[in-house]
Amino acid sequence: SCVNDALRLKGSTVTMQVSVLDIFGFEVFQQNHFEQFCINYANEKLQLHFNHYNFMLERQLYEREGIELVESDFVDNSACVELIEGKGWGIQACLDDVCIMPKGDDQALLDRLTQSAQMKNHPHFDSAKRRSDTFTINHYAGSVPYTIKDFCEKNKDLLAADLVTLLCTSKNKFFNSLFDTSQAQEATPSKPGRKGGGGGSVAMKSVSATFKTDLGSLMDAINAADPHFVRCVNPNGEKKANCFVDQKAVEQLRCGGVIEAVRMCRESYPARYQHAEFVGTF
Repeated sequence: SCVNDALRLKGSTVTMQVSVLDIFGFEVFQQNHFEQFCINYANEKLQLHFNHYNFMLERQLYEREGIELVESDFVDNSACVELIEGKGWGIQACLDDVCIMPKGDDQALLDRLTQSAQMKNHPHFDSAKRRSDTFTINHYAGSVPYTIKDFCEKNKDLLAADLVTLLCTSKNKFFNSLFDTSQAQEATPSKPGRKGGGGGSVAMKSVSATFKTDLGSLMDAINAADPHFVRCVNPNGEKKANCFVDQKAVEQLRCGGVIEAVRMCRESYPARYQHAEFVGTF
């Protein structure tokens, strides 16, 4: 409350806002499913923001100032983000299209991904060579194999139409605020089919499409802010105190782009002074 009071001027108008985004990071398990796909998609977008803020903008600044910058092995992960959310051909778009098909299932999704010419030639996508039920995305943090099982079912896992309508018309302001009127209209059962052919119902927005929209709103807010980054490092896998595994720590720093950011600072000019401060100091 002290921070909120300090950010307000006279009156109740909010003039500034401080937000904290707490994320766990990329997830890689023995079996990775739809949940890991969504989590890693969000982390890929956030990593893209971190890379752009720390690397791309820094390079542009040096180019404008005419300062020579030593080229580094900076990896741009925008192609991986495009692989997931590419309009009409990305993994999320393919998933939604298959869910609309009358006989669309997990195998149909996998076939569509592995047979797509854009996927075959994409550097961040690999089809399974040993297992027939997985596909691999080469994320910024490393390659993650995803098991296709239940992708379509979980993507269509939405609240029942009558439940959404009930909550939208609730007299309880909290429940009512969780949904808007458009969601109630979308929840109304529709006739099979959609404009442009195909079967199934498109009345409900899929989980992945909703996640993509919400993530886009989050990124808009982050891009409009002045970000500060705090990287937390897990020192060991045994949850022991005073136990630091060097390799584990280095891998986390490298996957998060921290080592690359430090290298760029060392190769350039990390100390920045305002003109008045520089004159007064020297």
